[in-house]
Amino acid sequence: MAGTLEVHAYADGEEVAAELEIVNVGKYYTPLTITLPEGTYILIANWLGQYQIKPATVETDKTTTVNFYFEKPSLTLAYLLVTSSFLSLIISVIGLWLTITRKKT
Repeated sequence: MAGTLEVHAYADGEEVAAELEIVNVGKYYTPLTITLPEGTYILIANWLGQYQIKPATVETDKTTTVNFYFEKPSLTLAYLLVTSSFLSLIISVIGLWLTITRKKT
């Protein structure tokens, strides 16, 4: 006895690909349509560090739809994330360069 689970994630009304874990089943990305045995499942969705947990009950020969709603990060937050990643890369490259030059001397 199986049914269908359909999962979507939205950020400010636009569909996005969120990480999705169906506990004790597997890890996926939205949008997702999957056939599962009848039962209740715990869904954990993550989009840009925003986590949500929802239950989903799958019934035989029926489709259960679960939607997650997230907020897009502000432009300032996006800028900070990109800048911090870039600075980390620069620091790593400098550290590697220092390590290499020390070994030569």
